[in-house]
This record gives sequence, C-alpha cells and structure tokens, in this order.
Amino acid sequence: MTKAIVVVDMLNDFVKKEYEDGQNGLVKGKLVVEGVEGIVNNIRKMRNVAGLYAGVSMVYANDAHAKEDPEFIGYGGNWPEHCVKGTTGAEVVPDLMPFAADVVLEKQTLFMFSNPDADAVLRQKGVDELYITGVATEYCVRAAALDAIARGYKVNVVVDAIAGVDEIVLADGTSVPETKGAVARALMEMGNAGARPVYTARVLEEIVR
Repeated sequence: MTKAIVVVDMLNDFVKKEYEDGQNGLVKGKLVVEGVEGIVNNIRKMRNVAGLYAGVSMVYANDAHAKEDPEFIGYGGNWPEHCVKGTTGAEVVPDLMPFAADVVLEKQTLFMFSNPDADAVLRQKGVDELYITGVATEYCVRAAALDAIARGYKVNVVVDAIAGVDEIVLADGTSVPETKGAVARALMEMGNAGARPVYTARVLEEIVR
C-alpha cells in the first residue's frame, strides 16, 4: 500500500488565537478550535518522518474561501468569515508549512474531494491508504474520512492528531443543542463506516515499515 498523511485545515484562522497579519499587525484567529495547538506536535512528527520515505505522501486540504462565500454570515451561510483565499488566516501554521514536494489542495466546502484534483492526484501517486489529521473532527475531518471511504481508500483517523469544536456557543452565550457531543458522534460514524482509529505512535511505526 502507498500511504498519504492528510492534514486538514491546520490554518492560522483555525489554530492560532493570535497571529501576525502583515500590515494589520497582530490579529485574532477567526474560528479557533479549542485544544488544536495540542495536536500540532503530533502532526509535525508524522510530517517529518514521512519526508524521509518515498512511499509516503503529505497532502494538505485547506479551506480557501471567497470573500463573499455563501458559507459566511451575510451571504446565506452560518459561519463567520474565515480562511479567505490569499489572506494570512488561510495559510498553514508555520510549524506545519508544506515542503516543496507536498500536495496542497484548496477547497471551498467541508469536503476535500470537492476539489476535482484531489482524487486524481492521489490515484496518480498510487495512494490507497490515508491517515487523516487536523480539524475539525465533526466537520472537515469527518467529511474527508467518509468521502475517502466511499471512494475506496483505506482510512485511518489519527485520534491524537485531530481536534473538534463539539459545542457551538453563540455570541449571546447560548449553545446550539444539536452540536453537543458532535465529536463523539463523528468518531462513531467514521468508525462504523470503516475508518480505523489509530494513534500517532502507531502511525510512525507503520510509516517506516
């Protein structure tokens, strides 16, 4: 099997509570996922080891929205503006910046495979097994895993290298009831669909085989 480590949406707007944004100076991340900085080191470990082995690809699936994306509040959607294409907020965090040989796929939806190049690039590289990392567990990670399974890939979800929102709290302090427990439900759904839960230490062992 040819393997790929998929890094989903490890972008400044999702990871950094504050980041430098050129002329704007220090700005706040638009949709920071709680606890996400704790998974950066595990993803970096996998990325660094993968770089040593020709049979392991690194694939980045990155939000890259239009300024007036229909996903955003004010344009028909429910999400605040985030990860707008060409902004610092849409860049991969410095600790995980892609290397020259890595695959970088932009997407405007939850689904990595909404980019028509995604499946083609993976097939061209002979990839048939994915290790999925990143954010958010119940949104883009879930979408990537389920979509990949439906396309015939063997999917591993690296449980200590993903982070989720789990509960959406509105500006007035109230929570959206249906979002409570969403991470656990997403993990169960992915597992029932055939995704294998795995930890970083195990991934590192499997990469070097």
